[in-house]
Amino acid sequence: MICQSQSVISPGAGAHQAGSAGVRVGFPAGLWVGFSVRLGFSAWLGLSARLGFSARLGFSAWFGFSARLGFSAQPVRAAARSSRGPTRRAVGRAVGLRAVETWLTPRRGLWLAARMIRTATPDDIPLIHTLVRELAEYEKEPHEARATEEQLREALFGERPAAYAHIAVDDATGEPVGFSLWFLNFSTWRGVHGIYLEDLFVRPEARGGGHGKALLRELARICVERGYGRLEWSVLNWNAPSIAFYEAMGARPQDEWTVYRLTDGALAELGSS
Repeated sequence: MICQSQSVISPGAGAHQAGSAGVRVGFPAGLWVGFSVRLGFSAWLGLSARLGFSARLGFSAWFGFSARLGFSAQPVRAAARSSRGPTRRAVGRAVGLRAVETWLTPRRGLWLAARMIRTATPDDIPLIHTLVRELAEYEKEPHEARATEEQLREALFGERPAAYAHIAVDDATGEPVGFSLWFLNFSTWRGVHGIYLEDLFVRPEARGGGHGKALLRELARICVERGYGRLEWSVLNWNAPSIAFYEAMGARPQDEWTVYRLTDGALAELGSS
């Protein structure tokens, strides 16, 4: 749906004034609203001015929101005119103010600017469960993915959430293509929290579209905004494409550390001894 309106006002002789206003509304995969106003004035005394204002607002049905606001004001060239006719000499100089744009900072449930990334909701639990299993298959250990939907729901959206998740969505179709799942840790050396990224996965058909980087960028943004000191994760040694991807963004392996784990029988034995 597209809707536009425009108006022009032209007063009588000796002066000219024009104003225009436009509104556009579109709905392909969401809703987009645009608004602009322009005001112009000129007089035979040799003064002219032009004021421009524009704002764009975008809203998507996937609980996403983005807004951009721009403002510009530019007095145009002033000219001395004879009351009998054409311009005799030009005076003054054009002065311009560059447009200023401000993007709203996305929050829970909102789209991010670069790619369609949104915070997960309880309705995403079946999707997250499926993506966890797809990741396990990619890492050649599908038998290790034993978490149930109920466990994920309690961990992510229970009374005391232990973890958090974001969903990556295809820009064109709106279909989910990946996710990240993370939780907080704490550094006794730095004295602040950090984020541990448990899972990061983008479906093979969507790779190369920037969704993996957008997911990491959002977690980095959260770290910076909240004063967290680290964003860290683990990667399988054979996963060369992922390692190259991480290092291209500035991540470095912690080669001086070896991860140890107690699980299943060994954990039960130590815990009951």
